[in-house]
Amino acid sequence: MAQGLQVFNEEGKIVQDITDRCSRVLGFFKITSRGEGFYTETITDDRFNEGLPFVIPFQNSTTFGVSWYTSDNGWQPITSSACSFYDIFLNGNTLTLKFRVWRNNIPEQSIMYGVY
Repeated sequence: MAQGLQVFNEEGKIVQDITDRCSRVLGFFKITSRGEGFYTETITDDRFNEGLPFVIPFQNSTTFGVSWYTSDNGWQPITSSACSFYDIFLNGNTLTLKFRVWRNNIPEQSIMYGVY
């Protein structure tokens, strides 16, 4: 028997029909301002073991074309006008983000992370 989740509005119409997993936001992380170069940041959270991790960078005045990626989709790169994420991997409860800053100085970049 298939499993899923259906949500109905007060008129009885389906407003959500899911047969896959739902994502859960675990927190937010800020990449601080820095100069041009290659950098590594880590996020440690014991809840990464509760599903497959994902990250979503927030769009601001220095980014465009924001998308998301997960470990089961091969960690597709996210590129913005300010920086590019070129490697992300999970080791135990620590998610490592490797990225390159393309300009001399970028403002803070907020990243939402979670599991699904």
